[in-house]
Amino acid sequence: MNRKEDWREAKRKRIRQRVHLTIAFIFLLFVLVFHWVNDPSMIDVILKLAAYTYGPLLGLFTFGILTKRSVKDNLVPMICIAAPLLCLLIEFVTPKFIPGFKLGPELLVINGALTFLGLWMVSHKSK
Repeated sequence: MNRKEDWREAKRKRIRQRVHLTIAFIFLLFVLVFHWVNDPSMIDVILKLAAYTYGPLLGLFTFGILTKRSVKDNLVPMICIAAPLLCLLIEFVTPKFIPGFKLGPELLVINGALTFLGLWMVSHKSK
């Protein structure tokens, strides 16, 4: 059986170097793309992606730190998917109600709060 413990040191070194070079190449591609685009709005895109991806993580972390409640495990993924979808809806609806206002990085807080609220709704007090 070919297990990682049985690999020779040379094979481990070769794999480690390939992984390192691959990650370095991917990083170089990102740097070149940002250089070629050279658009300040790229930062806005990165922050918006962070708001959608890290919002549920922020909500999960906050819920775990601040409460001792137990959640139904099978509902957690649905809540973590529903919160960004609700944020997307909020982002599209907000300019219709508040002309000239555009949501930005505050989506992170809204997303985290929606996740926290969803977890609270499907949780119960621990014994």
